[in-house]
Amino acid sequence: MNKKFIILFVAVVFSSVYNTDVFGQDLEDSKEKRFDHFVGLQGNLLIREFFNFGEENNEIDNPYLLTYTMRSTKSGYALNAGFGYNSTNRENDDGVRISQQIVDIRFGPGYQFKTGKFEFGVGVDVIYRGRSIDTFSRQVVEFSNAVDSTVATTRSAIQGFGGGIQATGRFYLSDRFLIGTEASFNYISGNEKFNSENINYVVFQGVTTTTYQVENEKADVESWQFKLPVVIYLIVKF
Repeated sequence: MNKKFIILFVAVVFSSVYNTDVFGQDLEDSKEKRFDHFVGLQGNLLIREFFNFGEENNEIDNPYLLTYTMRSTKSGYALNAGFGYNSTNRENDDGVRISQQIVDIRFGPGYQFKTGKFEFGVGVDVIYRGRSIDTFSRQVVEFSNAVDSTVATTRSAIQGFGGGIQATGRFYLSDRFLIGTEASFNYISGNEKFNSENINYVVFQGVTTTTYQVENEKADVESWQFKLPVVIYLIVKF
């Protein structure tokens, strides 16, 4: 998660709270709203950094970095959406470069109600998940009269669609600032494609011999996932 983005979000949150206090009278005089809007940012990393809780490798099993809800102020019916994106690039001790990209999207209807400072809700989601992992490695072995070099690349890509249900809970810290969590149960099915290419070069007495090895595979995949309410969202209402 980008730390600059977290800081920017926190600044926007407190700015919203401040503006609520300053312009509270104007809001009361305005006409009745038809919809409330909620934008949430996954805040576990921010809380961990502020209070030094746990280790950085304790990842939260919830892929949605950002959430959005549009809810009717009269009926309580809502539209929910979530988006998650993660991109990493690293190189291990063996010199293998690994690049990974993950995209998660959800969208669906729901219902929410408020009791005191708490809000609770349920919803149904349509889900898309896409993940890809690319690797690149090169090994060179030199002998007295020959050189053996191997270049290997692989790509594993998974795309799937599915559906699920979610249950949410929120607590009002102020009129526009909330914290919340959620639990979900999802089913996703799709396909996985795996491609690999190995090219071996052998140079012996000035003569180069090249050998290619290519592998392509495709398989159907499916998964059931239950996510406990351990994620914490920092939410702005407007």
